Order: sequence, then structure tokens, then C-alpha cells
Amino acid sequence: FFSPATIMSGHQMFLLYAVLVFFTCGSHARVVFDQQFVGGTTPAESVCQAWRSFNKALIPTMAWVEISDGSHAYATCRDVVKTNKIARALRTEEANHEGTAVVVECESHIWVVGKCWTGSTELLVRPAGSPTETCECYPDAFSVRPCIGNGNWGGLLGKTCRSSSQRMMVTFKKADDTYVW
Repeated sequence: FFSPATIMSGHQMFLLYAVLVFFTCGSHARVVFDQQFVGGTTPAESVCQAWRSFNKALIPTMAWVEISDGSHAYATCRDVVKTNKIARALRTEEANHEGTAVVVECESHIWVVGKCWTGSTELLVRPAGSPTETCECYPDAFSVRPCIGNGNWGGLLGKTCRSSSQRMMVTFKKADDTYVW
């Protein structure tokens, strides 16, 4: 460790400042939900808690959102205003139990944040022009709803109910990390 006198010298103070800026600028560039789901089983409470923590970690300055399986991106929204509307809906749980959902059209997809019967928040992504009801079993959607309390936790591989085992990721990139200093 440095003594107070050493930290206060000009050159070393600059180095300490540079190290702090380096670590704080790049340390939280993305907010990621990344979980493995097992077909035919209810997700563990830890998976639901990870989803809730992910939603609460979203901030008002997100640059883009992507839904993927870790190796293939299925849908991306790169519009900052629309991405932040999706993030805000997840973070504040704007949707309610009466079927009201937050619907955002971005890059040929409809992004929907809604509630399932149990009150769990769902992120649903469908082709533009598709119906936007949440908690449905669609063959052409990408759905993440790990807190539903049963085996219909969503899916990315063609079915959103009774899906096969798979990895699901939702990634938000913070806007401040997209700028070059």
C-alpha cells in the first residue's frame, strides 16, 4: 500500500487516478442475464432471483439490447430510445396483471414486456406485426419468463412452452461504454 505522502505526489497521483478510471469505465459495460434452463422442469428460485436482480440492475442509459443463446443473437435493438423503454419496463415492472404490456417495435421485431399469471415479468420478442399477448405458447417467438413457477419458462429455439433444454441470455449494453474517450 502507498503511504499518504506517496499518493499525493504528482506522478503517482496521476497513475492512481488513471487506474481507477480504467477499472470504473469498463467494469460494468454490460448487464447480462445468462442462465441454463432444463426442459420439463421449473427453474430454481436462484434463476428467478437472477432475473429479478438483472431487471433491477438496468439503468436509464442503455445503448442496445440483445436476446441470444450465447453463440447466436436472435434479435437486437440498437435504438437507444427504444432500448431504454424496454429497460425501464423491465426495471420498474410497468406492465400489470390486467394484460397491459409495454410494446416496442425495433429492427423488424416487437419487444414486449408483460406479466404472466403469477406476476412474473416476461420479455417476449416476436416478428413485427405479430400479436403481443404475453404468457402464450408461440412457435415463432423468443421468450424469457424464468419466474413463472412451472416448466413453461419460455424459449429461444422455436417453442416458448415446454421448451427443450437451452441457454438463454439477455444482454443490455450501457450507452456510456459506446463512446471513445
